[in-house]
Amino acid sequence: MTNRSLSGQRIRPEEWLLIACILFTFLWRFVAMLWIPALYPLNDYFPMLWAALAACLARRGQTWRRKSVWILGAGLGLIFLRCLFGGIETLQGGLKAVSGGVLAFGVCYQAAFGLRKEALLSFLRLLLGLWTALATLLSLAGLWAALYDQVLSTPMGGVYVLGLQDNRLNLLTYCTDSASLLTLSLVAAVTGLLMTRRAPVRILYALCCVVLFVTLSLTVTRTAFITLGLSLGLVAACAALTGLRKVKAVPRWCRRALCLLLVAVFTVGMYQALNYTLELFNGAKVHLRAAAEETLVPLDEVAPPAETEAPAADAGNVETLSQRPIQLDSSILSGRQYVWLGALRVLQSNPWYLLYGISVVQPMLLVNPLTGVELSYYHMHCMYLQVLVECGIPGLILLMMFLWRFARCAWKLMRDGSKPLWMRTLPVLPICILVAELVECLTLLSFNNPVLPFLLLFMGMTVRFAEDPKDLIRGKERA
Repeated sequence: MTNRSLSGQRIRPEEWLLIACILFTFLWRFVAMLWIPALYPLNDYFPMLWAALAACLARRGQTWRRKSVWILGAGLGLIFLRCLFGGIETLQGGLKAVSGGVLAFGVCYQAAFGLRKEALLSFLRLLLGLWTALATLLSLAGLWAALYDQVLSTPMGGVYVLGLQDNRLNLLTYCTDSASLLTLSLVAAVTGLLMTRRAPVRILYALCCVVLFVTLSLTVTRTAFITLGLSLGLVAACAALTGLRKVKAVPRWCRRALCLLLVAVFTVGMYQALNYTLELFNGAKVHLRAAAEETLVPLDEVAPPAETEAPAADAGNVETLSQRPIQLDSSILSGRQYVWLGALRVLQSNPWYLLYGISVVQPMLLVNPLTGVELSYYHMHCMYLQVLVECGIPGLILLMMFLWRFARCAWKLMRDGSKPLWMRTLPVLPICILVAELVECLTLLSFNNPVLPFLLLFMGMTVRFAEDPKDLIRGKERA
Protein backbone atom coordinates (compact mmCIF):
# COMPACT_ATOMS: atom_id res chain seq x y z
CA MET A 1 0.00 0.00 0.00
CA THR A 2 1.51 3.28 -1.12
CA ASN A 3 0.60 6.74 0.01
CA ARG A 4 -0.54 7.71 -3.46
CA SER A 5 -3.92 7.06 -5.01
CA LEU A 6 -4.60 6.01 -8.58
CA SER A 7 -5.03 9.67 -9.47
CA GLY A 8 -1.55 10.43 -8.17
CA GLN A 9 -2.64 12.65 -5.29
CA ARG A 10 -0.80 12.08 -2.05
CA ILE A 11 -2.78 11.10 1.03
CA ARG A 12 -2.11 13.63 3.75
CA PRO A 13 -0.68 12.71 7.18
CA GLU A 14 -3.81 13.84 9.01
CA GLU A 15 -5.85 11.57 6.75
CA TRP A 16 -3.61 8.61 7.61
CA LEU A 17 -4.19 9.40 11.29
CA LEU A 18 -7.94 9.41 10.75
CA ILE A 19 -7.73 6.16 8.80
CA ALA A 20 -5.72 4.53 11.61
CA CYS A 21 -8.22 5.62 14.27
CA ILE A 22 -11.25 4.47 12.29
CA LEU A 23 -9.57 1.16 11.48
CA PHE A 24 -8.88 0.69 15.17
CA THR A 25 -12.55 1.16 16.03
CA PHE A 26 -13.57 -1.45 13.44
CA LEU A 27 -10.93 -4.09 14.21
CA TRP A 28 -11.34 -3.76 17.97
CA ARG A 29 -14.37 -6.03 17.60
CA PHE A 30 -12.08 -9.04 17.24
CA VAL A 31 -10.25 -8.09 20.43
CA ALA A 32 -13.51 -7.44 22.28
CA MET A 33 -14.80 -10.92 21.37
CA LEU A 34 -12.02 -12.45 23.46
CA TRP A 35 -13.82 -11.19 26.59
CA ILE A 36 -10.58 -10.38 28.43
CA PRO A 37 -11.47 -8.73 31.78
CA ALA A 38 -8.21 -6.75 31.88
CA LEU A 39 -9.29 -4.86 28.76
CA TYR A 40 -12.67 -3.76 30.12
CA PRO A 41 -11.40 -0.41 31.52
CA LEU A 42 -10.50 0.66 27.97
CA ASN A 43 -14.16 0.67 26.99
CA ASP A 44 -14.75 3.73 29.17
CA TYR A 45 -12.43 5.83 26.99
CA PHE A 46 -13.82 4.83 23.60
CA PRO A 47 -16.83 7.22 23.62
CA MET A 48 -14.43 10.17 23.92
CA LEU A 49 -12.45 8.88 20.94
CA TRP A 50 -15.63 8.41 18.92
CA ALA A 51 -16.87 11.89 19.77
CA ALA A 52 -13.56 13.43 18.69
CA LEU A 53 -13.55 11.46 15.43
CA ALA A 54 -17.18 12.39 14.75
CA ALA A 55 -16.46 16.09 15.24
CA CYS A 56 -13.38 15.93 13.01
CA LEU A 57 -15.19 14.05 10.23
CA ALA A 58 -18.16 16.44 10.42
CA ARG A 59 -15.87 19.41 9.97
CA ARG A 60 -13.87 17.88 7.12
CA GLY A 61 -16.90 16.57 5.24
CA GLN A 62 -19.29 19.44 6.09
CA THR A 63 -21.86 16.78 6.89
CA TRP A 64 -24.21 19.28 8.50
CA ARG A 65 -25.21 20.12 4.93
CA ARG A 66 -26.64 16.62 4.43
CA LYS A 67 -30.26 15.79 5.19
CA SER A 68 -29.44 12.15 5.95
CA VAL A 69 -27.01 13.22 8.70
CA TRP A 70 -29.69 15.42 10.26
CA ILE A 71 -32.11 12.49 10.23
CA LEU A 72 -29.57 10.31 12.04
CA GLY A 73 -28.86 13.13 14.49
CA ALA A 74 -32.57 13.56 15.16
CA GLY A 75 -32.89 9.84 15.86
CA LEU A 76 -30.00 9.90 18.31
CA GLY A 77 -31.44 13.01 19.97
CA LEU A 78 -34.80 11.28 20.31
CA ILE A 79 -33.15 8.32 22.06
CA PHE A 80 -31.29 10.66 24.42
CA LEU A 81 -34.36 12.74 25.28
CA ARG A 82 -36.47 9.65 25.96
CA CYS A 83 -33.80 8.35 28.34
CA LEU A 84 -33.41 11.79 29.91
CA PHE A 85 -37.09 12.12 30.76
CA GLY A 86 -37.18 8.54 32.00
CA GLY A 87 -35.12 9.35 35.06
CA ILE A 88 -31.50 9.13 36.11
CA GLU A 89 -31.42 5.31 36.05
CA THR A 90 -32.88 5.18 32.57
CA LEU A 91 -30.41 7.82 31.42
CA GLN A 92 -27.47 5.90 32.82
CA GLY A 93 -28.68 2.72 31.14
CA GLY A 94 -29.23 4.50 27.83
CA LEU A 95 -25.76 6.05 27.63
CA LYS A 96 -24.42 2.82 26.10
CA ALA A 97 -26.90 3.10 23.25
CA VAL A 98 -26.14 6.80 22.83
CA SER A 99 -22.39 6.14 22.64
CA GLY A 100 -23.10 3.38 20.12
CA GLY A 101 -25.01 5.92 18.08
CA VAL A 102 -22.06 8.32 18.17
CA LEU A 103 -19.87 5.54 16.75
CA ALA A 104 -22.34 4.39 14.10
CA PHE A 105 -23.87 7.71 13.04
CA GLY A 106 -20.99 10.04 13.86
CA VAL A 107 -17.94 8.01 12.87
CA CYS A 108 -18.94 5.20 10.52
CA TYR A 109 -21.50 7.08 8.44
CA GLN A 110 -19.55 10.35 8.31
CA ALA A 111 -16.33 8.53 7.34
CA ALA A 112 -17.75 8.28 3.82
CA PHE A 113 -17.81 12.08 3.59
CA GLY A 114 -15.01 13.19 5.92
CA LEU A 115 -12.26 11.54 3.87
CA ARG A 116 -11.26 12.57 0.38
CA LYS A 117 -11.92 9.94 -2.29
CA GLU A 118 -8.28 8.85 -2.41
CA ALA A 119 -8.10 8.38 1.35
CA LEU A 120 -11.52 6.73 1.45
CA LEU A 121 -10.51 4.12 -1.13
CA SER A 122 -7.26 3.40 0.73
CA PHE A 123 -9.19 3.06 3.98
CA LEU A 124 -11.70 0.70 2.35
CA ARG A 125 -8.97 -1.52 0.91
CA LEU A 126 -7.20 -1.72 4.25
CA LEU A 127 -10.42 -2.41 6.13
CA LEU A 128 -11.61 -5.15 3.78
CA GLY A 129 -8.21 -6.83 3.66
CA LEU A 130 -7.54 -6.80 7.40
CA TRP A 131 -11.10 -7.71 8.32
CA THR A 132 -11.15 -10.65 5.90
CA ALA A 133 -7.80 -11.91 7.19
CA LEU A 134 -8.88 -11.78 10.84
CA ALA A 135 -12.26 -13.35 10.11
CA THR A 136 -10.53 -16.15 8.20
CA LEU A 137 -8.13 -16.85 11.07
CA LEU A 138 -11.05 -17.00 13.49
CA SER A 139 -12.90 -19.30 11.08
CA LEU A 140 -9.92 -21.64 10.80
CA ALA A 141 -9.80 -21.88 14.58
CA GLY A 142 -13.52 -22.62 14.60
CA LEU A 143 -13.15 -25.34 11.96
CA TRP A 144 -10.37 -26.98 13.97
CA ALA A 145 -12.47 -26.89 17.12
CA ALA A 146 -15.50 -28.34 15.35
CA LEU A 147 -13.46 -31.02 13.57
CA TYR A 148 -11.82 -32.32 16.73
CA ASP A 149 -14.70 -31.60 19.15
CA GLN A 150 -12.72 -29.00 21.07
CA VAL A 151 -14.43 -26.29 23.11
CA LEU A 152 -12.31 -23.31 24.10
CA SER A 153 -13.96 -21.09 26.69
CA THR A 154 -13.36 -17.37 26.94
CA PRO A 155 -12.06 -15.84 30.20
CA MET A 156 -15.69 -15.03 30.99
CA GLY A 157 -16.51 -18.74 31.14
CA GLY A 158 -18.58 -21.03 28.98
CA VAL A 159 -21.26 -18.57 27.88
CA TYR A 160 -19.41 -17.77 24.68
CA VAL A 161 -17.06 -20.43 23.40
CA LEU A 162 -15.04 -21.30 20.34
CA GLY A 163 -16.42 -24.60 19.15
CA LEU A 164 -19.65 -26.56 19.00
CA GLN A 165 -22.33 -25.78 21.54
CA ASP A 166 -25.94 -26.98 21.31
CA ASN A 167 -25.04 -28.66 18.01
CA ARG A 168 -24.04 -25.34 16.36
CA LEU A 169 -20.74 -23.50 15.95
CA ASN A 170 -19.93 -20.50 18.14
CA LEU A 171 -17.03 -18.19 17.27
CA LEU A 172 -16.44 -16.42 20.60
CA THR A 173 -20.04 -15.25 20.36
CA TYR A 174 -23.47 -16.80 19.97
CA CYS A 175 -24.03 -18.89 16.83
CA THR A 176 -26.49 -16.42 15.29
CA ASP A 177 -24.07 -13.53 15.82
CA SER A 178 -21.26 -15.74 14.51
CA ALA A 179 -23.30 -16.34 11.35
CA SER A 180 -23.89 -12.61 10.90
CA LEU A 181 -20.16 -11.97 11.32
CA LEU A 182 -19.31 -14.60 8.70
CA THR A 183 -21.94 -13.37 6.25
CA LEU A 184 -20.69 -9.83 6.68
CA SER A 185 -17.10 -10.99 6.16
CA LEU A 186 -18.02 -12.94 3.03
CA VAL A 187 -19.71 -9.97 1.39
CA ALA A 188 -16.80 -7.74 2.44
CA ALA A 189 -14.34 -10.24 0.92
CA VAL A 190 -16.29 -10.26 -2.35
CA THR A 191 -16.17 -6.45 -2.40
CA GLY A 192 -12.42 -6.54 -1.77
CA LEU A 193 -11.98 -9.10 -4.55
CA LEU A 194 -13.83 -6.83 -6.97
CA MET A 195 -11.76 -3.80 -5.93
CA THR A 196 -8.32 -5.32 -6.44
CA ARG A 197 -6.66 -5.86 -9.81
CA ARG A 198 -3.78 -8.02 -8.58
CA ALA A 199 -4.15 -11.72 -9.32
CA PRO A 200 -2.38 -12.96 -6.14
CA VAL A 201 -4.61 -10.79 -3.94
CA ARG A 202 -7.70 -12.05 -5.74
CA ILE A 203 -6.60 -15.64 -5.16
CA LEU A 204 -6.15 -14.93 -1.45
CA TYR A 205 -9.59 -13.36 -1.27
CA ALA A 206 -11.08 -16.38 -3.04
CA LEU A 207 -9.41 -18.80 -0.61
CA CYS A 208 -10.69 -16.76 2.33
CA CYS A 209 -14.19 -16.91 0.87
CA VAL A 210 -14.01 -20.71 0.77
CA VAL A 211 -12.97 -20.89 4.44
CA LEU A 212 -15.67 -18.43 5.50
CA PHE A 213 -18.29 -20.27 3.46
CA VAL A 214 -17.53 -23.65 5.05
CA THR A 215 -17.49 -22.12 8.53
CA LEU A 216 -20.80 -20.36 7.92
CA SER A 217 -22.46 -23.69 7.14
CA LEU A 218 -21.54 -24.97 10.62
CA THR A 219 -23.55 -22.22 12.32
CA VAL A 220 -26.72 -23.71 10.80
CA THR A 221 -28.39 -20.27 10.64
CA ARG A 222 -31.12 -20.11 8.02
CA THR A 223 -31.34 -16.31 8.02
CA ALA A 224 -27.64 -16.02 7.20
CA PHE A 225 -27.93 -18.68 4.49
CA ILE A 226 -30.74 -16.81 2.76
CA THR A 227 -29.23 -13.34 3.06
CA LEU A 228 -25.86 -14.54 1.77
CA GLY A 229 -27.53 -15.95 -1.33
CA LEU A 230 -29.47 -12.72 -1.75
CA SER A 231 -26.34 -10.59 -1.51
CA LEU A 232 -24.33 -12.74 -3.95
CA GLY A 233 -27.32 -12.74 -6.30
CA LEU A 234 -27.43 -8.94 -6.24
CA VAL A 235 -23.70 -8.80 -7.04
CA ALA A 236 -24.25 -11.17 -9.96
CA ALA A 237 -27.25 -9.14 -11.13
CA CYS A 238 -25.20 -5.92 -11.12
CA ALA A 239 -22.54 -7.62 -13.23
CA ALA A 240 -25.09 -9.15 -15.60
CA LEU A 241 -26.98 -5.90 -16.05
CA THR A 242 -23.96 -4.30 -17.68
CA GLY A 243 -23.79 -7.04 -20.30
CA LEU A 244 -27.55 -7.10 -20.88
CA ARG A 245 -27.60 -3.40 -21.62
CA LYS A 246 -25.29 -3.99 -24.57
CA VAL A 247 -27.93 -6.21 -26.18
CA LYS A 248 -30.28 -3.67 -27.70
CA ALA A 249 -32.89 -6.30 -28.58
CA VAL A 250 -33.60 -7.05 -24.91
CA PRO A 251 -36.22 -4.63 -23.52
CA ARG A 252 -35.83 -2.99 -20.12
CA TRP A 253 -38.52 -5.04 -18.41
CA CYS A 254 -36.91 -8.25 -19.64
CA ARG A 255 -33.51 -7.21 -18.30
CA ARG A 256 -34.98 -6.50 -14.90
CA ALA A 257 -36.88 -9.79 -14.90
CA LEU A 258 -33.70 -11.71 -15.75
CA CYS A 259 -31.84 -9.96 -12.93
CA LEU A 260 -34.60 -10.83 -10.46
CA LEU A 261 -34.49 -14.44 -11.65
CA LEU A 262 -30.73 -14.47 -11.15
CA VAL A 263 -31.13 -13.20 -7.58
CA ALA A 264 -33.73 -15.90 -6.87
CA VAL A 265 -31.49 -18.63 -8.30
CA PHE A 266 -28.53 -17.50 -6.18
CA THR A 267 -30.69 -17.27 -3.04
CA VAL A 268 -31.99 -20.83 -3.40
CA GLY A 269 -28.68 -22.16 -4.70
CA MET A 270 -26.58 -20.74 -1.87
CA TYR A 271 -29.00 -22.10 0.71
CA GLN A 272 -28.75 -25.57 -0.77
CA ALA A 273 -24.98 -25.28 -1.19
CA LEU A 274 -24.49 -24.36 2.46
CA ASN A 275 -26.59 -27.32 3.59
CA TYR A 276 -24.64 -29.60 1.27
CA THR A 277 -21.35 -28.20 2.63
CA LEU A 278 -22.57 -29.04 6.12
CA GLU A 279 -23.14 -32.66 5.09
CA LEU A 280 -19.70 -32.81 3.47
CA PHE A 281 -18.13 -31.56 6.69
CA ASN A 282 -19.97 -34.19 8.72
CA GLY A 283 -18.80 -36.90 6.34
CA ALA A 284 -15.21 -35.66 6.43
CA LYS A 285 -15.27 -35.52 10.21
CA VAL A 286 -16.55 -39.10 10.54
CA HIS A 287 -14.04 -40.33 7.97
CA LEU A 288 -11.17 -38.55 9.73
CA ARG A 289 -12.14 -40.03 13.08
CA ALA A 290 -12.44 -43.52 11.57
CA ALA A 291 -9.05 -43.16 9.89
CA ALA A 292 -7.52 -42.10 13.20
CA GLU A 293 -8.97 -45.21 14.86
CA GLU A 294 -7.54 -47.49 12.18
CA THR A 295 -4.02 -46.12 12.62
CA LEU A 296 -3.94 -46.89 16.33
CA VAL A 297 -1.27 -49.41 17.28
CA PRO A 298 -2.73 -52.72 18.62
CA LEU A 299 -2.65 -52.93 22.39
CA ASP A 300 -0.76 -56.27 22.41
CA GLU A 301 2.24 -54.60 20.76
CA VAL A 302 2.69 -51.82 23.27
CA ALA A 303 2.69 -51.40 27.00
CA PRO A 304 -0.73 -50.95 28.58
CA PRO A 305 -1.73 -47.31 28.99
CA ALA A 306 -1.62 -45.58 32.33
CA GLU A 307 -4.82 -45.39 34.31
CA THR A 308 -4.92 -41.61 33.97
CA GLU A 309 -4.69 -41.69 30.17
CA ALA A 310 -7.92 -40.74 28.39
CA PRO A 311 -9.46 -43.44 26.19
CA ALA A 312 -9.38 -43.05 22.44
CA ALA A 313 -12.35 -41.38 20.81
CA ASP A 314 -15.00 -43.63 19.35
CA ALA A 315 -15.56 -43.00 15.66
CA GLY A 316 -19.17 -44.09 16.03
CA ASN A 317 -19.88 -41.33 18.56
CA VAL A 318 -18.70 -38.40 16.49
CA GLU A 319 -20.74 -35.26 17.08
CA THR A 320 -22.19 -34.16 13.74
CA LEU A 321 -24.34 -31.18 12.84
CA SER A 322 -27.88 -31.48 11.53
CA GLN A 323 -29.64 -29.29 9.00
CA ARG A 324 -32.57 -27.03 9.84
CA PRO A 325 -34.88 -27.35 6.83
CA ILE A 326 -37.41 -24.68 5.95
CA GLN A 327 -40.88 -25.97 6.79
CA LEU A 328 -44.07 -24.02 6.22
CA ASP A 329 -45.28 -24.28 9.78
CA SER A 330 -44.71 -22.52 13.13
CA SER A 331 -41.16 -23.91 13.38
CA ILE A 332 -40.00 -21.70 10.52
CA LEU A 333 -39.96 -18.67 12.86
CA SER A 334 -38.14 -20.48 15.70
CA GLY A 335 -40.45 -18.93 18.30
CA ARG A 336 -40.17 -15.37 17.02
CA GLN A 337 -43.94 -15.09 16.67
CA TYR A 338 -44.30 -15.15 20.45
CA VAL A 339 -42.06 -12.16 21.08
CA TRP A 340 -43.74 -10.26 18.24
CA LEU A 341 -47.09 -10.96 19.84
CA GLY A 342 -45.75 -9.82 23.21
CA ALA A 343 -44.55 -6.52 21.72
CA LEU A 344 -47.93 -5.89 20.11
CA ARG A 345 -49.66 -6.64 23.41
CA VAL A 346 -47.47 -4.07 25.16
CA LEU A 347 -48.46 -1.43 22.62
CA GLN A 348 -52.10 -2.43 22.79
CA SER A 349 -52.24 -2.15 26.58
CA ASN A 350 -50.12 1.03 26.63
CA PRO A 351 -51.03 3.00 23.46
CA TRP A 352 -49.14 6.10 24.69
CA TYR A 353 -45.92 4.19 23.99
CA LEU A 354 -46.70 4.77 20.32
CA LEU A 355 -46.04 8.46 20.93
CA TYR A 356 -42.69 8.27 22.75
CA GLY A 357 -41.76 4.60 23.19
CA ILE A 358 -40.57 2.58 26.15
CA SER A 359 -36.93 3.75 25.72
CA VAL A 360 -33.92 1.67 24.74
CA VAL A 361 -33.31 0.60 28.34
CA GLN A 362 -34.49 -2.98 28.92
CA PRO A 363 -37.76 -2.91 26.95
CA MET A 364 -37.88 -6.70 27.16
CA LEU A 365 -38.78 -6.46 30.85
CA LEU A 366 -42.24 -5.40 29.69
CA VAL A 367 -42.41 -7.62 26.61
CA ASN A 368 -41.27 -11.00 27.97
CA PRO A 369 -44.15 -11.41 30.49
CA LEU A 370 -46.67 -10.97 27.65
CA THR A 371 -45.25 -13.47 25.15
CA GLY A 372 -47.33 -16.33 26.53
CA VAL A 373 -44.35 -18.69 26.72
CA GLU A 374 -41.59 -19.30 29.25
CA LEU A 375 -38.82 -18.32 26.83
CA SER A 376 -36.77 -15.24 27.69
CA TYR A 377 -35.87 -13.03 24.71
CA TYR A 378 -32.99 -10.55 24.57
CA HIS A 379 -34.62 -8.54 21.78
CA MET A 380 -37.72 -8.61 19.57
CA HIS A 381 -36.18 -10.38 16.57
CA CYS A 382 -37.33 -7.59 14.28
CA MET A 383 -35.44 -4.32 14.22
CA TYR A 384 -38.38 -2.34 12.82
CA LEU A 385 -40.68 -3.55 15.59
CA GLN A 386 -37.91 -2.91 18.11
CA VAL A 387 -37.62 0.70 16.97
CA LEU A 388 -41.41 1.15 17.18
CA VAL A 389 -41.52 -0.15 20.76
CA GLU A 390 -38.41 1.71 21.94
CA CYS A 391 -38.92 5.06 20.19
CA GLY A 392 -42.56 5.06 19.15
CA ILE A 393 -43.96 6.25 15.85
CA PRO A 394 -41.58 9.27 15.66
CA GLY A 395 -38.56 6.94 15.79
CA LEU A 396 -40.02 4.64 13.15
CA ILE A 397 -40.76 7.61 10.88
CA LEU A 398 -37.16 8.83 11.16
CA LEU A 399 -35.91 5.33 10.35
CA MET A 400 -38.14 5.08 7.28
CA MET A 401 -37.05 8.52 6.09
CA PHE A 402 -33.40 7.50 6.30
CA LEU A 403 -34.02 4.17 4.59
CA TRP A 404 -35.93 5.92 1.81
CA ARG A 405 -32.96 8.18 1.10
CA PHE A 406 -30.64 5.20 1.08
CA ALA A 407 -32.97 3.21 -1.19
CA ARG A 408 -33.10 6.02 -3.75
CA CYS A 409 -29.30 6.33 -3.80
CA ALA A 410 -28.84 2.54 -3.92
CA TRP A 411 -31.18 2.23 -6.91
CA LYS A 412 -29.34 5.02 -8.71
CA LEU A 413 -25.87 3.64 -8.00
CA MET A 414 -26.60 0.01 -8.87
CA ARG A 415 -27.99 1.00 -12.28
CA ASP A 416 -25.15 3.38 -13.14
CA GLY A 417 -23.14 1.54 -15.77
CA SER A 418 -20.43 4.21 -15.77
CA LYS A 419 -19.33 3.22 -12.26
CA PRO A 420 -16.96 0.28 -11.60
CA LEU A 421 -18.61 -2.95 -10.49
CA TRP A 422 -17.28 -2.81 -6.91
CA MET A 423 -18.79 0.64 -6.48
CA ARG A 424 -22.17 -0.44 -7.86
CA THR A 425 -22.24 -3.33 -5.38
CA LEU A 426 -21.70 -1.13 -2.31
CA PRO A 427 -25.46 -1.12 -1.51
CA VAL A 428 -25.52 -4.93 -1.46
CA LEU A 429 -24.20 -5.27 2.09
CA PRO A 430 -26.74 -2.82 3.60
CA ILE A 431 -29.57 -4.48 1.67
CA CYS A 432 -28.46 -7.87 2.99
CA ILE A 433 -28.45 -6.57 6.57
CA LEU A 434 -31.77 -4.74 6.27
CA VAL A 435 -33.47 -7.89 4.97
CA ALA A 436 -32.02 -9.92 7.85
CA GLU A 437 -33.33 -7.30 10.28
CA LEU A 438 -36.88 -8.37 9.43
CA VAL A 439 -36.33 -11.34 11.76
CA GLU A 440 -33.21 -10.24 13.69
CA CYS A 441 -31.89 -7.32 15.74
CA LEU A 442 -28.23 -7.30 14.71
CA THR A 443 -27.96 -3.50 14.58
CA LEU A 444 -29.11 -2.59 18.08
CA LEU A 445 -27.10 0.39 19.34
CA SER A 446 -26.83 -1.11 22.81
CA PHE A 447 -25.39 -4.37 21.42
CA ASN A 448 -22.95 -2.63 19.04
CA ASN A 449 -22.38 -5.73 16.93
CA PRO A 450 -19.89 -5.55 14.02
CA VAL A 451 -22.84 -5.49 11.62
CA LEU A 452 -23.84 -1.97 12.74
CA PRO A 453 -20.68 -0.02 11.80
CA PHE A 454 -20.40 -1.81 8.45
CA LEU A 455 -24.04 -1.04 7.71
CA LEU A 456 -23.61 2.69 8.30
CA LEU A 457 -20.23 2.85 6.53
CA PHE A 458 -21.53 1.22 3.34
CA MET A 459 -24.72 3.27 3.48
CA GLY A 460 -22.65 6.43 3.67
CA MET A 461 -20.48 5.38 0.75
CA THR A 462 -23.60 4.55 -1.26
CA VAL A 463 -24.99 8.03 -0.67
CA ARG A 464 -21.67 9.66 -1.51
CA PHE A 465 -20.91 7.76 -4.72
CA ALA A 466 -24.52 8.01 -5.91
CA GLU A 467 -23.97 11.79 -5.87
CA ASP A 468 -27.57 12.54 -4.97
CA PRO A 469 -28.03 16.33 -4.95
CA LYS A 470 -31.32 15.96 -3.04
CA ASP A 471 -29.40 14.89 0.04
CA LEU A 472 -27.72 18.30 0.25
CA ILE A 473 -29.52 21.09 2.06
CA ARG A 474 -27.98 23.85 -0.04
CA GLY A 475 -25.25 24.39 -2.60
CA LYS A 476 -22.92 21.71 -3.86
CA GLU A 477 -20.76 19.30 -1.97
CA ARG A 478 -17.18 20.39 -1.45
CA ALA A 479 -14.80 18.67 -3.84
